Amino acid sequence: MTVTEPSVPFFAYSIVGGGIAGFILALAIMMLYLKSLPPVFGATSRMLFALGFDRALLPKISEVDKRGSPRLSVAIMYLIGIFGLVIADLGIDAVLGILDYTMLGFFWFLGIALMLLPYRKREIYEVSPFRVEIGGIPLMVIVVS
Repeated sequence: MTVTEPSVPFFAYSIVGGGIAGFILALAIMMLYLKSLPPVFGATSRMLFALGFDRALLPKISEVDKRGSPRLSVAIMYLIGIFGLVIADLGIDAVLGILDYTMLGFFWFLGIALMLLPYRKREIYEVSPFRVEIGGIPLMVIVVS
């Protein structure tokens, strides 16, 4: 018998002795994953839209279609999601774990916006309460990079 990866639904199925109760329990556990994906996708694509709307990233990202949907930010997050699926299919568990745990795309865009803020929106940076600079470079740019 070949070794398989651990599966929470399969484990739950075997704990209750299989049958219809085990199937319902395993199905319910799988539904937890399915119901958590749309809010995460919606939140990350809207965060990308907000960064474009605030001019922290390219303003083109914040354009909406006639129904009010930010198509470009959704498309970018779709491509990032496809990239995540490719990684999952390749079986690179460590990289997938890092992507899932830290929501790398979300924090990456936030970090880029933070590094660009002192240079693109100098007026906002000048009135901020934290303006420490080392060698003329804002400390927040140094810390994020």
